Amino acid sequence: MQNHDRILQTLDPGTKFVKVETKIGDIRWRALHEIQSTDVIIFRKSGEPYQMAKKPGRKRKKTGGPPSGGKRKSDREKKLDNQYKKRKQHLKKSRFLKTIRESPESITVLKHIMEGIGQEVESMSFDRSLAEQRGEQTSMISNRIIQGYKAIGEAWLKRKDQISDAELDLTSPAFRNLLQLIIETIKECMYIAEIPQEEIKLVLTKTAQKMNTEAWLIRARKRMRGEDDVAAG
Repeated sequence: MQNHDRILQTLDPGTKFVKVETKIGDIRWRALHEIQSTDVIIFRKSGEPYQMAKKPGRKRKKTGGPPSGGKRKSDREKKLDNQYKKRKQHLKKSRFLKTIRESPESITVLKHIMEGIGQEVESMSFDRSLAEQRGEQTSMISNRIIQGYKAIGEAWLKRKDQISDAELDLTSPAFRNLLQLIIETIKECMYIAEIPQEEIKLVLTKTAQKMNTEAWLIRARKRMRGEDDVAAG
């Protein structure tokens, strides 16, 4: 077995690679720190080991890169970049996302959800018709369509509740402003009718007290729904 340490001491300064024969008979250039105990260092006819200061092999040609000097993008990377830009533009134009960002509490959010589910259901219906024409199984597509309709139904019920709540919100500032206008109109009419100011004040005070009760709010909601109610008190 060769004495590698003694051979390496005879190498020229700056040598980093020597040619060796591996245990399986392959000839290769090996970095000094990678020499295996089973490697056999190969010598020239002159008695010196084959040695090199630089990594063996041809020097790679420089290929023309982009003007900036950066790495040239592959076709796949360019395609992904293009898809990313299109996706970003699509999200920017989305009415659904715009509504969520600007008015997340708006009932319009649920409307957009229903539209989105509806579009997917119609798309699946089209796919099912194509599958039927090709004689393929359509049971899985039909199940997804059913689930889509179910989701639309649930969203519709929630939207119906939202609209009802919005219409019957008697504590909202908008309704209070309307109510204030009605009271002011009644007050003006009472003045025109020359009703004594003391009586006007008494009537408006009693009216305000009655309208601030839970019982009155319940009656008001029933009337807005078109339901009959029995006057209390």
